Amino acid sequence: MAWLGNRDSYSSVIGAAGFSTMIAMLIITIFAQFRSSRTGLLLLAGLIVFDLFSVNIDNGNFQPAVTNPLSTTPLIAQLQTDHEIPFRVDGDNSGLLGNAGSLYQLPDIRGISPLFLDSAHAIIERELPSERDWELFAIRYVFSRADSLPSPSEIIGSENDQGGTLYLHRLNNPRPFALLIYDFDIADSDALARALLADPAYDPRTSVILNREPSIDLPDSPAEMTEAEIIVFAPEHLTVEVNTSENALLSLSQLDYPGWKATLNSQPVDILRAYGAFTALEIPSGQHTIMLTYDPISYKLGAVLSLFTWTAVIILGAIALFWRILRR
Repeated sequence: MAWLGNRDSYSSVIGAAGFSTMIAMLIITIFAQFRSSRTGLLLLAGLIVFDLFSVNIDNGNFQPAVTNPLSTTPLIAQLQTDHEIPFRVDGDNSGLLGNAGSLYQLPDIRGISPLFLDSAHAIIERELPSERDWELFAIRYVFSRADSLPSPSEIIGSENDQGGTLYLHRLNNPRPFALLIYDFDIADSDALARALLADPAYDPRTSVILNREPSIDLPDSPAEMTEAEIIVFAPEHLTVEVNTSENALLSLSQLDYPGWKATLNSQPVDILRAYGAFTALEIPSGQHTIMLTYDPISYKLGAVLSLFTWTAVIILGAIALFWRILRR
């Protein structure tokens, strides 16, 4: 509709509309007079060729040419040089458009996929302020149009695009992906956990919100020796080395989802739900290796069903072939 109000373009638009109407009338006439004859097909083909090389040959795209949306920007390239994993990014649907985080192998907490866990969506999009999202998801970098954030940060890069200036912030004190905590609160629902987190006075680094009472006794104050280090970080596997002089709770910025299993020194342990969406484990004092593996029973059932189906197909096929040979 760019031609509306532009008198200089009226003649070209009206001319194209009239010419298109004439072509349409000729097509209708050909169908009416030569519907089932070879002459009609030849006339129709000739008319299409004429239309392509007369009306449409100079017709440009309606959308202006855009730069390659998949090209790596300087800010994205800057993030890709950070190999101190794990960390997450808040792409803010500006620095990382759509699901581009997967393309660039940057763990963006946003995206446009319709498959979004409700617990995570409630935290990111609906109920909690951005600074809480960044804390719980262990965000290290934030894309933003603003030159300052609600959490202390420094601008490490910027670029200009169609939306204006885009800043890349690095948070000054990002939450570790794995954190040993020595106090807890109980919330019997995800909604109650989010309500506690909505209180600005609540510190999720000193107390973890659990869905039930832990089975180990915790000290009255944090341990003097406390270490938690991610050794392996992969899509379906996570290994953490911990060292604590007191019993503790290991808080992970890993979403709680059916199918994840945990071991402590190769022995199975229960996974607790933390902050209404994440994962926590009970850790006795000492040095331990914790492994989390995604091993859903649905995958095993699917494999068994597939094996059964293929076996049945082979057996029935062999029987059918056997009877066919006998009938000969």
